[in-house]
Amino acid sequence: MKKPNLTDDERHRVIRMLFESCKNGKSEHGKMNEVATIFNVTRKSIYSIWTATKKQRMEHIPINRTTLKRLGKAIGHSSSTCHRWVKEGLIKSHTNSIHPALSQDNKFIRLHFVMGKLVFDRLLRCVMFKDMSHIIHIDEKWFYMTNPKCRYYIGSNEALPYRSCKSKRYITKIMFLAAVSRPTYKENGEVLFDGKLGIWPLLIKNQQRGKVRIQVQVL
Repeated sequence: MKKPNLTDDERHRVIRMLFESCKNGKSEHGKMNEVATIFNVTRKSIYSIWTATKKQRMEHIPINRTTLKRLGKAIGHSSSTCHRWVKEGLIKSHTNSIHPALSQDNKFIRLHFVMGKLVFDRLLRCVMFKDMSHIIHIDEKWFYMTNPKCRYYIGSNEALPYRSCKSKRYITKIMFLAAVSRPTYKENGEVLFDGKLGIWPLLIKNQQRGKVRIQVQVL
């Protein structure tokens, strides 16, 4: 009859026995069955202990593991093995973003801004955030004149479109001014105002020979 659980001391012995037979990060063939027989448990239990141990070891590896190749090199496995572990859920992919490094002055300014949006409700007798219904948010928006890659549908005898620029990293952009506010609704949920005030391109008006020519301001 198989033992239901192993003690902590037995688990440490299992790990030590598997590591002693480990070559290039892999346990020796048939070693798990041998260890399972010694401790009178199933092979599945030994495999679970081994998998959890490898996962804990990986947490102590330097975080510079941006590719499967680097990860495999750090833990002593091939990139194909790491890819298989990703599919099995033993390793997960994470997209990391850089956060702003705020100084004490920056934190104080942000806290002061948030505190300025608080108001005391006399009816409910509690502090609440302002509804922001009478505030308009204005910001500039940048749009590229074109994309590095575009899909076109052309006829069989039609000439292919040709596009060019000096550098793909410096495609011409146009600035627009956008203004939005908080939407307003009725009690039944009907929209009174969607909050979209408008978006306007920055233009240059040139008057030549009595005609007004509008030219987009390129920035």
